[in-house]
Amino acid sequence: PAMTQTRLQRLYVRRAGSINAKAARLGVRGRVSAESLYLIALDYPKCPYCGVEIDPEHGQFDHKIPFDKGGSNERANIVFCCTTCNRAKFTKSVSEHEVILGFTVVCPIDSVVFKPRYSDWQRGLGRYCSRSCSAASRWSDT
Repeated sequence: PAMTQTRLQRLYVRRAGSINAKAARLGVRGRVSAESLYLIALDYPKCPYCGVEIDPEHGQFDHKIPFDKGGSNERANIVFCCTTCNRAKFTKSVSEHEVILGFTVVCPIDSVVFKPRYSDWQRGLGRYCSRSCSAASRWSDT
């Protein structure tokens, strides 16, 4: 008789397949198995970035060093984190992510404290909290 998989096992088989397919498509070395992903999830009961507790069914796998920065698809480069942190980190390295976590800017027009988009800040943008403040800056000496 064939062994039946649990819902969690099927989930990890799909996740491993997805991660391996992306790595292969990008020419990144390394493969992970569903079992190794499950062990990684057990190693991280809390998000390594923000500390929130994570259920093995609801967290996400993140490559500490992203593929586009030379990271591998090997177990040592993968952590289990919360969805919020994984989406916020995107393709930043761990150190870049830590810098931007608490980063805020004060708008020179109306003094609103805000968090600029990381990609905008990298390009020298993100100085103003809104389009109206950006437009107003053209007419002021700020």
